[in-house]
Amino acid sequence: MSPEQHAAARKHVVEMIERTSIELDPWPHCYVTGVFPLDYYEEILRCLPAPPKMELMNPKQPHRHLYWLQKKTGEVPIVPEFWDALRDDLFDYLWMALEDKLGVIGSTTGAEIVHDIPGYELGPHTDTPDKVITGLFYLPIDVSGAAQGTVLYRGEQADPAGKLRKGWKFDVVRTMPYVPNSALFFARTDWSYHG
Repeated sequence: MSPEQHAAARKHVVEMIERTSIELDPWPHCYVTGVFPLDYYEEILRCLPAPPKMELMNPKQPHRHLYWLQKKTGEVPIVPEFWDALRDDLFDYLWMALEDKLGVIGSTTGAEIVHDIPGYELGPHTDTPDKVITGLFYLPIDVSGAAQGTVLYRGEQADPAGKLRKGWKFDVVRTMPYVPNSALFFARTDWSYHG
């Protein structure tokens, strides 16, 4: 893709974030549909690295694979120049738009492509305190997994450590639809339970 196409995609993503309302239940979050221009989304899907080209997140959990966009570890993905351009052209602008939208300030960004395969499951957690903003771009090819999205929970107590809390009581508030070209963004807090 040309620099102009990457710039147009960046502008589109920022506008979609700015246009989308913040939902407050169970905690502030923003769910964006049509987050990328359609042609750009199709290019993302075409350029996704296959799971064998990705690293296991944890050898004890073979159901989650990662490709680190920031660290550039692991094997080179298909079309590395596309991912380099996406990272270099989009993330700084995305970060600024999300800071404005969510009312937080951070200092660094990290990015990875995550591929979960059937059997992967992660219970309620708030993310670690070093995260300021969590952003999840959903990249399925169709809507068949709509019910498999991120679950938002309401917890009974705060968790400043960001640990997975087994045995604590949580209420499911909603599941964000895992549909093509959508994204979930939220500021990490001691109450931002998701899984």
